[in-house]
Amino acid sequence: MIKKKEIVEHVAETTELNKRQAREGLETALAFLHAQLKAGEEVQIPPLGKIRVVVQNDGTSREKTVYRLILQKPKVEKDAQDEAPAADADADA
Repeated sequence: MIKKKEIVEHVAETTELNKRQAREGLETALAFLHAQLKAGEEVQIPPLGKIRVVVQNDGTSREKTVYRLILQKPKVEKDAQDEAPAADADADA
């Protein structure tokens, strides 16, 4: 399981931000996302995907809110697409 601390460290290492700045930025973004999801909004974050709010057992004492993450399919690099037809052509010969 990845924890917030690991994300902060990664952001600090891969940007020019220090850990404090990275943590503040991450906490701000997460608070915003939380507020949007709590309000029932769908959140789309490329390249991660889409987060949908689903209310189950609506209006009953067993009502619960579920958040579903629909992962975005990874994009195939252009070089890989260019090579694929050539490989098929060699197989036909």
